[in-house]
Amino acid sequence: KLNGKYGFVDKTGHEVVPLMYDKAGSFSEGMISVKLNGKSGYVSKSGEVVIPLKFDFAGTFTGGLAVVAINDKYGFIDKTAKEVIPLKYDFAYPFSEGKAQVTLNKSLFYINNKGECVKGCENAPADHPRVK
Repeated sequence: KLNGKYGFVDKTGHEVVPLMYDKAGSFSEGMISVKLNGKSGYVSKSGEVVIPLKFDFAGTFTGGLAVVAINDKYGFIDKTAKEVIPLKYDFAYPFSEGKAQVTLNKSLFYINNKGECVKGCENAPADHPRVK
C-alpha cells in the first residue's frame, strides 16, 4: 500500500500489479481480487485484468471457484468468470473441504461445487437442488 492505493511488487521491488487499487486480497490460484471505484474483479500476477471489475464483492479462489456478489446476492464463478453457482444467496463463504456454507432466506446450509445441498439440507428451501 502506498498513498492509500494497493498493488504488488516482486522480490526486486519492481511493480507488477500497479499501485492503483482501493483494495486488494491475497494471491490464490494465480489471481488476486481487487477493488477500484466500488467494483471488484481479478488480476493475474502480471497485473493483467483477468476477470473484469464488475462485482460488488469478489472473494478468494478456492477449489477453482470464488464467491462473488452483485446487488447483495452471492454465488460462485470459475476462473473464466462463468457463473457456476447462481448469484441467489443472501451470503456465501468460500469452499473448504469440498463444500461452501451459504444462507438463503435466513437459513444456513452447505453446498457442493455443483450448487447441490450436501449438509444441513433440512434448512434449504424444498426446491433447492440436493445430492441424490
